[in-house]
Amino acid sequence: MNGKLVNIVNQINPDIVFITGDLVSKQKKLEKIILELSKINSEKIFFVPGNYEREEVKGFKKRHITKEQYRYIRRELENIGIIFLENGNSRINIRGREISIYGFDNSIYGNEKYNMVSGKESEYRIILAQSPNIINKLTDMGIK
Repeated sequence: MNGKLVNIVNQINPDIVFITGDLVSKQKKLEKIILELSKINSEKIFFVPGNYEREEVKGFKKRHITKEQYRYIRRELENIGIIFLENGNSRINIRGREISIYGFDNSIYGNEKYNMVSGKESEYRIILAQSPNIINKLTDMGIK
């Protein structure tokens, strides 16, 4: 991300922004991306993790990052106001409309769980996932 994407997003002036993982393939580039993300002007920004929030490329190989590195990514995103959804949900109100947003953890590692909080149905429901494989999980649960 070289600032162009942030400029485009800010020109659109969105009410909500969704980021579905894979911020960086190399952890050494994370600080620059966090800085760019902090420049997005939106009432709410949601993030769900992808595989590159748990691994990185070193040379020609992938390696798992540590749990502390993962927690650092989460903490840094939350510090700039991004809502980190990891098998969790959030309810927001935009222009008088209630919206339920559920974010799955990345399914490549089998970490995805569906724990939508019951209660009053929202007018709109959005499900976020980094991998399209989540469709199989939802189908297996009888959700169509």
